[in-house]
Amino acid sequence: MSPKIPNTNSDKTDEISTTSATEKALDVISRIKRLEKSQKLTREQIKRLNQARQEVSRLKQLVEQSAATARQSHENYEKEQQKQIAKLKEQIHNREVECKNLKEKIEAITQYTNENTELLKVQLQEALTMQKMMETEKDKLLLESKHNFKKGLLIGLMFSILTLVILTAVFRNTSLFDKLVCEMKQPVISCLYQ
Repeated sequence: MSPKIPNTNSDKTDEISTTSATEKALDVISRIKRLEKSQKLTREQIKRLNQARQEVSRLKQLVEQSAATARQSHENYEKEQQKQIAKLKEQIHNREVECKNLKEKIEAITQYTNENTELLKVQLQEALTMQKMMETEKDKLLLESKHNFKKGLLIGLMFSILTLVILTAVFRNTSLFDKLVCEMKQPVISCLYQ
């Protein structure tokens, strides 16, 4: 037998392969740690994403509820406005009827005043002016009715009362008042003979 010659190449190869295997193992471990770290970050991001989705869903529901509440409030406001408008229209109609009645009375008075003195004409002109002021006030009431409804009613009532007081004062001092009262109480024919 021949003596064994140490194989230095084989030992070097073993050392290199051991070193290489150790490096590969460390590299694999390093990769695994990076993957675990990456997975942990991904899980955290998924968790944050799910939280964000829940928050978006919650906010979306909140917005929908707010919109529904606003819509309901608007509808209630519109209904209330319609009721107010209907009331105003009815009151305007009543005012127009009152104005029409006043116009008819003024026309009847005008026929009688043609026979009387200049003083009656002046007093009648004042009554007509008051009636025009009432119509102007009625027009103002229409414009301001949404904001100053109660104020307008009081002013209109005051003008109506004032007109009636003036007309009463005019007729109390004339024989025309007596004729008008007579005409209202008795037929026209019986008044002519008195």
